[in-house]
Amino acid sequence: MNTVVVGLFTTLIIGDFFPTLNIHSTLIIWAIIFSIILSIMVTKFSRKKNNVEKKKGSTVIYSSLYLFILLLILTGLGGQSTVGIGLENPIIWFLIILPIMTAIYKIIYKRIALDKQKV
Repeated sequence: MNTVVVGLFTTLIIGDFFPTLNIHSTLIIWAIIFSIILSIMVTKFSRKKNNVEKKKGSTVIYSSLYLFILLLILTGLGGQSTVGIGLENPIIWFLIILPIMTAIYKIIYKRIALDKQKV
């Protein structure tokens, strides 16, 4: 399910950077909303209980790095965002760096807490 959301998000960003491709953003936005709702329902009613906290940290890091690399590639290909999503925008840097730093802090904090419990 996450792959569908990432694919739709990527298509939406590409449509923003290259508007001449005529990607219908309304259809993509509704597909993303439907995918998120379906993902929440599947997660809520899933019988498997796995270590969600451990996966959450790595997912935040990977998604932030994906956004950064995607913006680098699209800018390198000569695209220009029509709504201001780009590496020259300081808010985008904040949205990339802050989640990574928070996830790394949580991972380190949990390892320290686990080491203290073992002693």
